Parts: sequence; C-alpha cells; structure tokens
Amino acid sequence: GKKQIAAETVNQNSLHRMFAMGAAFPFSIRKRAEKGDSKLKLVYEAVKRGIQLTFFAIFIQHFYPYMLSSPQDIRAWLLAILCFAVLFPMFMRIPLKMPDWVHISIKVGAYIVAAIMLATTSYADGKTFSLFSSNIIILLLANMAIFGSILYIFTMHNRWMRLGILILLMAMIVGSTVDGSWTQSVFNYTPLPWMYRFDYLKYLFIVIPGSIAGEYLAEWMKAYQKETDDYATSPYRKMSIMLMILSVVIIISNLYGLYTRNLVVNLVFTVLLLLAGKCIFPRKVDGIALLWRKLFNAGAYLLLLGLCFEPFQDCIKKDPTTFSYFFVTSGLAFLALLFLSIVCDYFRCVKSTRFLVMSGQNPMIAYVVGDLLIMPLANILGIASLLSYFQHLFRSLWLDWLDILLQPLLHGGAALVRHGEGPLLFHFAELIAQLAVPQLGVDGAGSQIDLLRRGHHDRRGDAEAEQAAAAGKDIVVLKRVKRRKEDLHQSFISSSISPMSSPNRLSASSTGFVVLMSTPAPFSRSIGLLLQPPDRKPM
Repeated sequence: GKKQIAAETVNQNSLHRMFAMGAAFPFSIRKRAEKGDSKLKLVYEAVKRGIQLTFFAIFIQHFYPYMLSSPQDIRAWLLAILCFAVLFPMFMRIPLKMPDWVHISIKVGAYIVAAIMLATTSYADGKTFSLFSSNIIILLLANMAIFGSILYIFTMHNRWMRLGILILLMAMIVGSTVDGSWTQSVFNYTPLPWMYRFDYLKYLFIVIPGSIAGEYLAEWMKAYQKETDDYATSPYRKMSIMLMILSVVIIISNLYGLYTRNLVVNLVFTVLLLLAGKCIFPRKVDGIALLWRKLFNAGAYLLLLGLCFEPFQDCIKKDPTTFSYFFVTSGLAFLALLFLSIVCDYFRCVKSTRFLVMSGQNPMIAYVVGDLLIMPLANILGIASLLSYFQHLFRSLWLDWLDILLQPLLHGGAALVRHGEGPLLFHFAELIAQLAVPQLGVDGAGSQIDLLRRGHHDRRGDAEAEQAAAAGKDIVVLKRVKRRKEDLHQSFISSSISPMSSPNRLSASSTGFVVLMSTPAPFSRSIGLLLQPPDRKPM
C-alpha cells in the first residue's frame, strides 16, 4: 500500500535521527532508572512518547499547504502557520514557573485545539481526515520510541541480550519471505495498520547500535568526568590526529567505492585502513582514548558486517532498505562519532561546533519549520519568488565554482591517464562530481559521470582510439536534458573529433546540464557505443 511505499523511501535524515535516538537512551531511560523509576513507569513513558509522535506525524501531514489546497492559497498558508504555533505548547518545556497542573492543562488544551483543527478542516481535492495520512519519517520515529525504548528498558544491563534479540529479528525478517510460513503471518499482521507494521521494526538495526554508542559515551563521561588533560601535552595528541584523518578517509572511500560499485577494491582498501587503525591504538589506553577504541572497534565490525552483507538482497540500497545499508551506515556513524568526539571533546572546539548542538536540541520543530512557517510566510509576503530567485542564483554560483574546480582536475587527470601516469587525479575529480552534482538537483548526474569514467578508463588499444589519438583531442559533449518524470532515465550524447584543444566546461541552464570535456583520446570504443551508461547494480 501507500504506507509501505512511503516507508521504503525514507531518506538518510531519518536514519541519523534514529541513531541519535538510540544514543540518547542511556542519558534518558537509564538515568531515570538509576533515579528509581520502575520499569513499568519507563514503559508507560515510552508508549506515551510514541503516541505523541504518532499524533505529531498525523497532525503536520494534514497541514502541509499542498494538502490543504491545490493550488495553494492564503487559507492554506495561514492554517500551516497556525499548525506550527500549536506545536509549541504541545512539545516544548515551558520555562515559566507554574504548578504542574497548569503545565498539563496547557498541553492538553493544545492537543484539543489540534484535534478540532483536524476535524473541521477541509482538504484539497475533496479529501477528508485520514489516520493513514501521516509523515512516514515521524511515524517511524514513533515506532522506534516505543519498541526501541522497551527493548532498551529490559536489556539496559545486558548488551548481549539486546544484540541477541536483533539476531532473532533478522531471522523473522528473512523467514517472512517464505510464502505460507508462520513468520510471514507474524510479519504481515498489524492491529493498527495506520500506526504499526512489523516491517518498521527493521530500523532497530539503527537504533540499537546507536544505544551502544550512547552507552560508550555515558561510561566515559561517568568515569572520566574530571578529565582535564591539555591536548597540547596529552600523549594521545598524535593518535587523535591520525584517527581524525583515518575516520574521514574511511567514510569518504566507502561512499565512493559503494557508489561506483568498485566492491572488491573498496573492501580491500577498507580492511587495510581498519587494520591501520587498530595499529594506531597502543595496548593500554584509558580516558578518552578508551572511548575512541570502543567506537572504532564497533564501527569497524559493523562496517565489515555491512560489506559482507552487500551481495545479499540485491546489493546495498536504501530503497528498499537492506541489511547491508543498516550495518554500513551504523558503522560509518560510529566513525563519525569518533571524529566528533576528537574535535569537540578532545580539542574542545566548542564554539565552532555549537550550531550542531543547537540544531539537535529542537529536532521536531526544526524538521517542520520550512514547510509550516518559512514558506507560508514567504508566500503571504509575496517574497517566495524572490527566495526562489536567490536559490537559483546560489545554485548557479555553486555550479560556477564547481566548474572552476573540476575543469583542471578532470582535464589534467584525463591527460595523466592517457600517458599512463595513473587515474588518481581523475578519480578525485570524479568523486567531487558525484558528491556535489546530485546536491544541485541535477537528475541522473551519476549516470553521466559513469559515461565519463567509461570514456576515460576503457582504452584498450582499439584502432578507433589510436585513430582518434592521432587526430588529436576528442571533444565529448554530454548533455543531460531535464525532462518530465517519465523521461528521467533518458539522455543523449553527441561527439565530434577535433585537432584543436578545447577547454572543459561545466554549466547548468534552463534546458539541462551540460559537460564539455577536452580529453586526449582515451577511448576504446566508438563514441556511438557510449549512448548507454555502464551496467551498475541499483543502489
């Protein structure tokens, strides 16, 4: 159904939120347990939090302007702003000193107002209120707030039991693919289809590793709370710098290797980097270095586990999510946390990273502020078109800078490849293009870069390639025309051979995306055979 399709299109933002949710468990649930709260009370709070998030998911989905009218009008924008305002008494902690009954009354009153809004509002295209209309990312967080919290409540002192339950969950998910099996019956059963599906529980593979990362942090903070070593004189200063560089290299290399489907090379390179990381740590470490070793070991194991799962479920994908995707992203999250621990806790770069902390303190409000406040206000004030203009301007400026950066790298790298000097420079420019171009909203940029890669690396001494080399430089024109959804996977390539040198050019226009490459004839096949991108497994 629509809900399942939506669940399969959950983006990366939801995954890092779930990892962060799990990391918060030791600081919230365990802390309350240590203060004397019973397991029953903790379960009650978890269920209550999950129900609140479910209501939040349904409420905000119904008051996105595009849900209220088509085309959007002043009524839709005002209702969206009203929805945003009602969220504050629902979820914020009121800083004023008031009796508890006043706080409760304000929250209950906000929920009553929201319920009245849902019941009395008319929606676009004659639609009515529906429990099945909800924000899937928030709904998944609601399920994790319930099931992840309950799992942690009963296993907070037994980490191995927590991991063992994950193995049972994996067996249930794999077993559900067998038609007529009892595991399939359990997998498909849902008493509340608008709120819960067994399939949602697979995101525990993100939340539970996050809880372990949070426990590592909590243990370090409790044991070494008074650690005040000056990093300039600390014995771990050189090790910290090496770990920072290593963690970043591992993250970037896996993004590149998995995206380009260089699986064996990526696996070997990752293993070598992880072995190098193990050699960085001395046999005995304490303090913050012990935290780094725990984070590195957990991240290394999960990353290797994910790479081993890569061939399963038709390779690593987030649509639909696969075990490889869960384990690889969790492993990289541990390494990212290692990097941030060094930057924030060891080198104490507090001011420069404060914006990261502030953005995480109010994640729910930050999640909806753009759709429920900024854009409605912009439309009411008549400046939405101005915002679009600046967005287009900044995008054009970014393309210009990308052009300046990629021109010498791609051109120089291609020349080095032709003369047998190695493809490292070209690979570096290719990586920049793969990471940056999709963020510019250019559809299918990855397939265009694939064409460039094939053109630069498939030279095998063909007669046509030698003829082209003798003639001079090939000028390859790759043009990606923005079309409607049904044409997104179509593109065309035209080429010509010229003895004259031509500068590279990367530009975006209203008609599409153009890359003009000046290359020293590195092709092994005629240009006509490059009409289709090379075979790549789906991501």
